[in-house]
Amino acid sequence: MVLWHVDDLKISHISKHVVEDILRKLTEKFGKDIPLTRSRGCALEYLGMRIDYQKKVKVTFSMEKYINKLVN
Repeated sequence: MVLWHVDDLKISHISKHVVEDILRKLTEKFGKDIPLTRSRGCALEYLGMRIDYQKKVKVTFSMEKYINKLVN
């Protein structure tokens, strides 16, 4: 699955090899001048959201940090 928002991508797949192949192709095409930024893990920051995959069969979305930053 590839989610695209303006200049950000979120790529996920059950096989990390598929994700690595997509990243390799994107780096060959777009990462020549400026390296692509990558984030991996069970909890990610993406477009102001915290996306947490730590619990099996459950994903949690939070914007607490982002909202606190706006309020302050």
